[in-house]
Amino acid sequence: MARFIASVVILVACSDEMNLAGPAEESQQQAEVAGKAVLAESHLSSLGSLGYVDREGVRASDASSAVPIPYNARNDDALSELDRKNEQNLAQRAKEAFDYLARGRQRAEPKQKPGRTAAAFDAVVGGGLGPNLSRSEEAEYRAQLESRARGLATASGFVFNNGGKLHRAFALSSDEPDADEASGSPAQLFLRERRQLDGLTFQQATGYWANTYVPGDPVMRWLESRLERHDKAALQRFAARPILLDGGARPTLQPFDPPSSAAISVFLQADQRAITGKQRILIQVGLRGAERNARLRPAMSVGIVLDLRGSLSSESAASMRALLDAFLTAKDVGDRFSVTVAGRPGAVVVAADDFRHGPLSVVMSRLLGADGSPSSQAPTLSLEQSVAQTLSELGRSEDPAAPLGSRMLLLVTSQPLGFHAQALEAIAHDSAVGGIPLSVIGVGAGVEPEEIERITLAGQGNLRLLYAPAEAERLVEEELAALSRVIARALRLRIRLAAGVELIEVIGADRLDADGAGRVRQAERSIDRRLAHRLGIESDRGDDEAGIQIVIPTFYGGDSHAVLLDVVVSGPGPVADVSVRYKDLVYLRNSVAQANLTLSNGSRNVGPLQRNVVKNYLAIRLSETLKQAGRALLEGGDANAIASIREFQALLESLQREVPGFQNDVDLASDAGMLAEYLALMDGPALAQEVPRVYLADSLQLSGYFKTVPRTPAVLRLSRRS
Repeated sequence: MARFIASVVILVACSDEMNLAGPAEESQQQAEVAGKAVLAESHLSSLGSLGYVDREGVRASDASSAVPIPYNARNDDALSELDRKNEQNLAQRAKEAFDYLARGRQRAEPKQKPGRTAAAFDAVVGGGLGPNLSRSEEAEYRAQLESRARGLATASGFVFNNGGKLHRAFALSSDEPDADEASGSPAQLFLRERRQLDGLTFQQATGYWANTYVPGDPVMRWLESRLERHDKAALQRFAARPILLDGGARPTLQPFDPPSSAAISVFLQADQRAITGKQRILIQVGLRGAERNARLRPAMSVGIVLDLRGSLSSESAASMRALLDAFLTAKDVGDRFSVTVAGRPGAVVVAADDFRHGPLSVVMSRLLGADGSPSSQAPTLSLEQSVAQTLSELGRSEDPAAPLGSRMLLLVTSQPLGFHAQALEAIAHDSAVGGIPLSVIGVGAGVEPEEIERITLAGQGNLRLLYAPAEAERLVEEELAALSRVIARALRLRIRLAAGVELIEVIGADRLDADGAGRVRQAERSIDRRLAHRLGIESDRGDDEAGIQIVIPTFYGGDSHAVLLDVVVSGPGPVADVSVRYKDLVYLRNSVAQANLTLSNGSRNVGPLQRNVVKNYLAIRLSETLKQAGRALLEGGDANAIASIREFQALLESLQREVPGFQNDVDLASDAGMLAEYLALMDGPALAQEVPRVYLADSLQLSGYFKTVPRTPAVLRLSRRS
């Protein structure tokens, strides 16, 4: 806060002094005060570069040099010490201008105590340089600041606005409640909400909780594909400049350093550096995967199940043909691909040994041709039977030396699954436990994303959508290459809260019931046993652990993930410790990463790491706001959608104006700009037409996903083995 308050105080001091000076002295005093302000501003500039993390992960320790500082508590404390020294220097310089102002006021108002304002300024920003003030003196000082700011209204609107910021910023840092709890700027209301202790409901910080790391979220992929098919030009004509919308949404950049000698690193941080008593805080657990280039993919065994129930449109048939052609093109030495059909006579129509151009062309022509004529002698399998038979064939072809995930079942469907979905979800879970992930490719617009999302989550596989034959080659490449990006499996994240710390919620995650926890344990132990058998990584999973447990089946290289907890701490001291046990596929071993968090007693300015926690919390809230607004547009709730977007935009802009450290934040500015673009279109005539309305609805929801889930990575070109 020192940097923020000092800069505003200097502006107020300079303008007030100029107004107080007599005509004969005005020029000299203007020059002297302005010179002191410029000197102080040079220190402000230096301090302003301190504590910021740019997109290259570099922090500047002064105005002329920049050095990378790793993310850990020791170096953060060192940076804090540097902050403190610079703030003291800054405070001394800014106080000179304030002292000069006080002397000027003494001449104009003989009853004013010399240096009174400067002493108050010391107490606010000097870190103990000046005398402490009583609560009544603090209240009086705040009143003086606001009165001075209002008095400057006629002389300088700019200084008036900044003077108002100073009053609000200082009021927000006070422990005294505001007279009207329902009033205040959006930033004040947000921060007041984060300090709220009354009426909270707490949960037991134990048991299994849902995993929120879902790379390439299935619904996100579905929305991406829908937007690609929409006519963007129908919306563009309502805008004066090229529209970006969801193209401007991206997750908050995480300052987590990649590990140097392991697959996973873990970080633990709060939104405060120090506290003096009972307080509500956010805790963030950060995970970062090692940077790793794609490996040569292993030989794959893929059982493809085509859902041919009922009639099949010519577009869906063409996409399925292109998909099978793409698998044939991608087939490498050692690969074994097979095709089984459901809903039409044929069963296993192409065995793994026959997956080549001739037999595949005959089958595609017979099943996916214009007449679609089946072979009357072959049996007709239901969807469940086709999947079960394919899993049986894949189980018989197991290679003990093959890496986990090199066998896969791929369900290809172009229609809703209906009553089949629940049975397939159970089969998918059993398949994953058996070491065979189940993925789904949805063809065309007829699929139900929620159905196939549940199946892929149960089967620990991927969901991909195919809307045109031209997309088939890219899609197959991504699916086969996914295994080469895996750096760790069976991550067990355990978060243990210290005594006196109460859990409000694990943000964005729910506690699993007994059945859900049982399925998680079963899948984890299956991975544990299979990696022990195949890679010699010792089996180490058995009993449950104390605390909050989250199991992540697979983690990809270069990814970052944050888990946030809303808690109340009783006071300074230990807050939490965290451990991540995982199967390290980079170094082929069991690995553990650990971190702990303790908050000291006192008041310390928050730094970039603490602000990152708040930004991640805002990103989650913005994500939900965008998704709900998109759904509201589809349901005719235009007013609610517009109001929610406008409210969040006001919050972001208010935080940028009023909260130290957020004034020049790139992420908040980008998000506020994105919301402004949506509002410009939603407030106009675009919503009166169906096509622009649907585009905006899908774009809003996709932006919501992009705020917390990385975009689909660029196509990974497979490295062909010689």
